[in-house]
Amino acid sequence: MEFLSKIFQTKNTKINTIVTNKLLVTPLVRYLSTSIQEEIKKVIDTKIKPGIQMDGGDVKMVGFDEKTGVLEIQLSGACSTCPMKQFTLKQGIERIMKYYVPSVKKVKEVL
Repeated sequence: MEFLSKIFQTKNTKINTIVTNKLLVTPLVRYLSTSIQEEIKKVIDTKIKPGIQMDGGDVKMVGFDEKTGVLEIQLSGACSTCPMKQFTLKQGIERIMKYYVPSVKKVKEVL
């Protein structure tokens, strides 16, 4: 129990409740959620965004549904009107996200 407390403290996550030597699931889920979203943002910023920006576009994360694994993104700039947008979305962004963040099952664009 003390070991888990130290892990949470080093990740700047608060443990909300400890009941008779059992860690409740909610703090762990909250920790994992933050972790996955941070990882998604890191992959977007380091692996996807530079290439998109070289072509005059931009991409940002709108949301991520952990239950379904659906990542919602928004494309802007040159990407918003590009005829190759769906190819970039599926063969580029979705493929890269699935590789680096296995929790991502699908990427879809939101306007």
